[in-house]
Amino acid sequence: MELSFLQTSYLRKRNKLYNQVKCLMCLHDNEDIQHIVICPGHEDGFQQVESEVTSKIMKFIKKSTSSTKIVQGQLERIIFEYKDEAFPLFKERTRIELTRGLISDTIIIKLRRFLSKKVTNEVVSRIIKHFHKAFRKYIWNPRCYELNILEAKLGITKKDKMNTVRSHSCSISQQLDIQQTQGILDKNELVRETLTCCKNYIHSLITKGSSPSQSWKT
Repeated sequence: MELSFLQTSYLRKRNKLYNQVKCLMCLHDNEDIQHIVICPGHEDGFQQVESEVTSKIMKFIKKSTSSTKIVQGQLERIIFEYKDEAFPLFKERTRIELTRGLISDTIIIKLRRFLSKKVTNEVVSRIIKHFHKAFRKYIWNPRCYELNILEAKLGITKKDKMNTVRSHSCSISQQLDIQQTQGILDKNELVRETLTCCKNYIHSLITKGSSPSQSWKT
């Protein structure tokens, strides 16, 4: 998930068509992963992400074990630690970690208080999976929708965006061709020098005779 976001952001930064474009949801700050997880324009979306992830995980837990005493509100505070009033500053860190497919040891330890090791491992895997799906649904897709509207207003077409990528790729190809050509030239030059040294050595043997100290190698 993060890779897709970073690639898109990189292309936007590299493409002069987007030089003046700020975050599409708040129109105030530059858009990067640190901003997107705390952007006020995405907060409603994250509320939906948290609710959907918690509901799906709770449903799985109830299906997997009937003996657990964990309740949905408690589960939400475990998965999203910043929901606990004692840890409000964990919001950025927790969301970034989940976006990157990571989950803190603290969350795992808290889950183990209520669940078996086997169920906990499955829950952790499902948290990441459900978070990524919900992130795309409630955060990324609305953001892309706003980007499409902006591109239409700016008159940016798919061809405009593709031209930037292709010209960059062409430049890389040209550099590779130059490097490969230079490598071939270097090899040919080495062969010529070696043959010349060998020829001179043979000529020296014929005209002057061999000498222990002589060598055609350079």
